[in-house]
Amino acid sequence: MWDSTVIMMIVRGIGETLYMTLTSTLLGYVLGLPMGILLVICAKDGICPNAFVYKIFDLVSNIFRSIPFLILLILVMPLTAKLVGKSYGSTATIVH
Repeated sequence: MWDSTVIMMIVRGIGETLYMTLTSTLLGYVLGLPMGILLVICAKDGICPNAFVYKIFDLVSNIFRSIPFLILLILVMPLTAKLVGKSYGSTATIVH
């Protein structure tokens, strides 16, 4: 059961998992940290208030923050369709 092929598959899977996790973490820090700092600086009571810049970065952060929920919503649609008969509308939203 634990021959070299299985061990190599596990090692490859661990490597791919670490690659995906570390890459997304690095991108999150590289893109998110400066944007968060700019949001704090440009807020109403920040160091250098700037409503225009704040609204732009606030919109971008709200869009990116909603992406995981949209992915979950799409992935749950088949389950919702099986439970209530359709995957859209008020009844389906309650299941989500």
